Amino acid sequence: MLLGFGLFPAAHGRELVPQQVTPDVYAFIGKCEALAPANRGNILNSGFIVGATGVIVIDPGPNYAHAKLMMAAIRKISPKPVRLVIDTHPHPENVLGNDFFARRGVTILAQSQTLLAMRNRCEKCYENMSNVLGDTIMAGTKIAYPDRTVDKSSDLTIAGRPLSLLYYGWGHTEGDLAVLDRRSGVLFSGGLVSLDCIPVLQQARIKGWISALEQLQQQPAKKLVPGNGPVSNPERMRETLDYLQRLLALVERQYNAGVGVLDLLKQDDLPAYRNWALYSEQHPLNVQHVYSELERQEFEK
Repeated sequence: MLLGFGLFPAAHGRELVPQQVTPDVYAFIGKCEALAPANRGNILNSGFIVGATGVIVIDPGPNYAHAKLMMAAIRKISPKPVRLVIDTHPHPENVLGNDFFARRGVTILAQSQTLLAMRNRCEKCYENMSNVLGDTIMAGTKIAYPDRTVDKSSDLTIAGRPLSLLYYGWGHTEGDLAVLDRRSGVLFSGGLVSLDCIPVLQQARIKGWISALEQLQQQPAKKLVPGNGPVSNPERMRETLDYLQRLLALVERQYNAGVGVLDLLKQDDLPAYRNWALYSEQHPLNVQHVYSELERQEFEK
């Protein structure tokens, strides 16, 4: 049974309200903010697709309570059982809601590198999430690993719904999957696309990410659900690509000129993106990350 919500207390009257993207495809729009108790970890976009015989969930969120709210929202739209949960990448705010669905017998699918990353990092990530959000928000949350993986881009039909799972290598993380619902043309980009919000490069390989976006742009998508930001036309993924290309060019130029990272941080401005959320907090960290990437590449040569 997929109903059975009584294991934990109700989430203080809160609810998640999905945005209809096209008939049978819905998105939950999270906040473009740093992780904090006020947002309860709801800092990314997720969604679901209603197929002929069931529902496919894209990213179950940061904790058990959040996934429970997702299920309640789904139930207001469809009584069909959830057939599959897809983890687009291994960040804890994406995957720590897995357990809610795993307890109900739902298959969890991810790219194989996401499973490996979760096994290597999830316990520490869970600890960090709990330290920031607190035990009350994280109550009932346990780590549940994917039980089905794909190694490369794959087409499959779930609940009568044809999907393309798109994998272009290590970009935002080592295991990024984008999900294209071929019937509607809705593309869930996972962490590969961030609109109006500075993307996080903590586990990124920037050149791989640029390559992934260049390939993702070739898909026949009609609507885009980014990892952060509003539901948009697919052409807007170019904005994330532009930021990454300008960031790489900025850091490469200074690195090749022998500028140290501390001096670079004094002149790291990309003014076109100052109005994006998290610019002052995240952009300097991205500069440092890319600088470290270039150092590592030089050392490996």
